[in-house]
Amino acid sequence: MEHDFAPCVCSVNRGGFGVSRVPIDLALAVTIWRLACPTTLIRDRLFWGIAEQMICDIFNLTIEAIFDRWGHLVNQLQHDAILSKIDMGFVDGTIRAISRPKRNQRLWYNGWKRKHALKYQAIDTPDGIIRMLWGPILGRRHDVAMVGESGLLQDLQQWFNDAAGTPYYVFGDPAYSLSPWLLAPYKGVLNAFEQAFNTAMSSVRVSVKWGFGKIVALWPACGLGKQYAVAGILTNCHSSFYRNNTSFYFGVKPPSLRSYLNGEG
Repeated sequence: MEHDFAPCVCSVNRGGFGVSRVPIDLALAVTIWRLACPTTLIRDRLFWGIAEQMICDIFNLTIEAIFDRWGHLVNQLQHDAILSKIDMGFVDGTIRAISRPKRNQRLWYNGWKRKHALKYQAIDTPDGIIRMLWGPILGRRHDVAMVGESGLLQDLQQWFNDAAGTPYYVFGDPAYSLSPWLLAPYKGVLNAFEQAFNTAMSSVRVSVKWGFGKIVALWPACGLGKQYAVAGILTNCHSSFYRNNTSFYFGVKPPSLRSYLNGEG
C-alpha cells in the first residue's frame, strides 16, 4: 500500500519545533498499530522510540492523508467498479456505542440496543468489499433515515441499471421500505414463493454483519468519523490480501489491492 503514497516520506509540522520528515511505511505502521491496539501513548513511546506528541501528529496526519486520498471508496458507491462483476449488494446499519453525553441524551440513545450511540450505514457486496460506510448520525435515528440522508436511493436510481434499464438491487432487512432498487423481505400473509424468498435471503443478508464485525475485529481501538472510514478502507485492503467470510461464502474473489485503491474493482 505504501507504494500508492507519493512522496515516500511525509512532513509533520511540529509548530515552533520545525518540520520532521517521516518515512511513509513508519507512518502507516504507527497508524495501524494505534487502530489495532488499545494502547497508551507511554507504551507507544517505549515501543516506537518516538515522543508522544510526535506519535499523535503522525497518526492524525496519516488518517487525514488516507481519508483525503481514498475516502471516496467508502463515502460514495463506486458504480463503475461494482457493476462490472456484481449485480447485488446488502445494506444494513450498525451502531457504535459512545459515552453518555452531558446534554440531549435522548438524541443519542438507541432504544433497541439500550445505549447511547452513533449509527453508520454500510453496503457490502458478495466479494466481501464494503462499498459504502456512511455516517455517523444520531443513535436514535432509524435505518430508513440513513437511506434518505445518504442519498443512497438517488445513487441507485442513477447508476444501478443494466443497458435495458433493469435495476440492480440492494437487499436490506424488514426495516427498510421497498423501492425498485431496494428490496426487503415480504411482509404479511406470504405465499410459498414469498416464504421461500425470505428464507433464502435471510441466510445471505447476514454477510453485511460480517463486514461490520471485521472492522471491529481488526481495529478495536479505532474512533469515529474519519478514523472509522479509514478503518473501513484498511479492512477492504486486508480483504484484498486474505479474502473474508463473505467472499468465501459467495465464492466471489475480491479485487486486487491495486485495483481496489484505483477504484477499478
